Formats: sequence, structure tokens, C-alpha cells
Amino acid sequence: MVYEADANGKVLNGSLEELNDYVSKGHTVRVGWAMGSIFHWADAMFLTQYEGHVFAQIHSIFMQLPSPSGSKGDAEIKMPNKDPNGWTAILGTTGGMAMKWNGLNLKWDKEKHKTEEEFQDFMRKVENSRTHTKWVVVL
Repeated sequence: MVYEADANGKVLNGSLEELNDYVSKGHTVRVGWAMGSIFHWADAMFLTQYEGHVFAQIHSIFMQLPSPSGSKGDAEIKMPNKDPNGWTAILGTTGGMAMKWNGLNLKWDKEKHKTEEEFQDFMRKVENSRTHTKWVVVL
């Protein structure tokens, strides 16, 4: 791991300068990010260096959700939708995460959000959130 930052972009491990150097030299980068209690990893398919930071766009993936462990303690990951859908994100060494999705049929849940406007506000906040990231260079 070359670099790790918390959701506010504070360095936890490694060197941002070293990561930038690897990116400048064209090395392949993998990025990991936290979503709740799960840590995801993906190849960075499009990298941007801006104001000393690195931003990675990942390929669209199908939505998956953890399934609670059964009595045997077997963790599972399932695809909740019957039809394929897409989710993508741009992750930054700043801790920023911009997300977009297509075909997820995200609908207003009256039990979670009192009004549809409150739901739309929640979705705007989710689309631009913050997360703990880890950056690995493939040599």
C-alpha cells in the first residue's frame, strides 16, 4: 500500500507524493474504499492528478449487498436486483467520493424519509460523500 487517508483526506499511512510519482510514471493503481463495515477494491480505470491529489474513476459495477451471516457464520454477498444495473464512483485522496447509479430503482421510502423532497436531499448528499481510502500500485 502506497497511501491511505481517512474520510477527511488526513494521511493515515504512506506518502501522497510517492503515489503521485507512481501515477505520473503510468503505473496501474488499485483503490480501496470503505462503505459502512465493508471495504471494496477496484482497478482505477481513469486517473486524474489535480492540486497534488489523485482521483480515480472506477468502471461501472452491478450493485451488491452483504447478507447477514447465517447460523454457521458464513458471510455472503448478493445481487439484490433481478436486472443488471450500474454503479460507478470517483474516489479521491482527499476522501471525497462522487457516485452515480443507473437502473437501481431507488424509490422514496416513507418510513425512512418523511417527504419525497427529504429523500431527494438525502440522495444528493449520498452522491457526494466522504470515505476512507487505500491506494495500491501494481508494479
